[in-house]
Amino acid sequence: MTPTQYFDFVSRFMKERFLDAEVRRAAYDLILKAAAELLTEENGEDELPQLLSLKDFLDSVGEPPPSIAEGFLPANKLICFSGAAKEGKSLVSLQILEDVASNPLMMGRFPIHENGCVAYFGLEDGGHEIKARLTQRGKLDMENYFVCCTPFDMHTPVGWQMFLSMVESMPSAPKLVVIDTAREAYASLRDWNDAAIVGPAFKKLRRWAQKNCTVLLISHTNKDKFATGVNRVSGSSAFVSSCDIVAVLSGQKYINAGDMVWDYEISGRGVKKSKYQLMMQSETMFVKCLDEEESETAEAAKKLNANKINKKLILDAVEDMDYFNAHTLSAVIELDKRYIRDLIVELRTEGRVRELDKKVKFDGMRNPLSVFVLTSVQTDTSLSNNDDDESYTVPGNRPSSSSLATPNSGVEEFFGDADGDE
Repeated sequence: MTPTQYFDFVSRFMKERFLDAEVRRAAYDLILKAAAELLTEENGEDELPQLLSLKDFLDSVGEPPPSIAEGFLPANKLICFSGAAKEGKSLVSLQILEDVASNPLMMGRFPIHENGCVAYFGLEDGGHEIKARLTQRGKLDMENYFVCCTPFDMHTPVGWQMFLSMVESMPSAPKLVVIDTAREAYASLRDWNDAAIVGPAFKKLRRWAQKNCTVLLISHTNKDKFATGVNRVSGSSAFVSSCDIVAVLSGQKYINAGDMVWDYEISGRGVKKSKYQLMMQSETMFVKCLDEEESETAEAAKKLNANKINKKLILDAVEDMDYFNAHTLSAVIELDKRYIRDLIVELRTEGRVRELDKKVKFDGMRNPLSVFVLTSVQTDTSLSNNDDDESYTVPGNRPSSSSLATPNSGVEEFFGDADGDE
């Protein structure tokens, strides 16, 4: 029997069997009110719907709460914080939690209106992993920072009440709650592509956030490389619609011998669409939001590192080739032909490759092209001593499979394990 059916039964029973007419009516009204309050509480709402005059409505709503960090983290919003697996979402969220709890600036850049209690529900990585990250960050004396690492299911009535009880047990109302991740917190939500299921599930959390504090709900992006904006978030569009704001972390790159940089884009209700660049120091795990000048420096470092990695990819790929150029390499490694040509020029300047005296004519091309070899490779006499013909036609433009290096080998050797911490 549902709550509605139960109260309907009780009200009909009272009408038929007890009390006089006036008392029955008063009791009936009280029961209906109690039922409405119970049902709205179950639906995640604290107030009964009311139709107000314009003046009363404006007065009842009042002024919006000030942002936690103007331009970066609004107050009382449900934020979907999304990124690819192992992109670094948890690392960035730990910085946000620490800043709200105790630091004057968010990401070293945005003034924080007021510090306060924070809660981190790390439901995916486990206690030892979370402890290791917090210990490496070094700031372990924050009394208003609370952590839960025991999985529970917020999609069930019991799990939701457990969440509310834990938050209410904090010494003061929290400023920020981070839930890592949405999939773990809503484990019994089986079909994330069903809007009829996903929408109501997160409506309750959104309404709670709007009345209590900002909730950063960590999720994943999909594998559609052509998707943009909120379409990058995995799952039904109802999930995105249930959140006030969507923040996407993407473009993870390494610079400065291990420091990490990302693009951070935020959009949604109540915020100005903005895009920032974040950088994390590898030793301290401190994450900062770069200003324009710092972003230019980081971009230059990203390009320098990318060139270094891609030049190693080229050197690995051509190690067993008799000769090569941008045309042959474009069929081996997934890089733009013009970019490969520029990298070959750099390698030649560095003395790591050299140009052969002869040119080679490739299938489908009118004119012969310059070709190169590694500086440690002796020129093939069958090519270099061919004085009767200034060009040599190559049947096809793809080297044999035995001459190809694994494209990711250079990346892994330079960066280390590609499966870094999230």
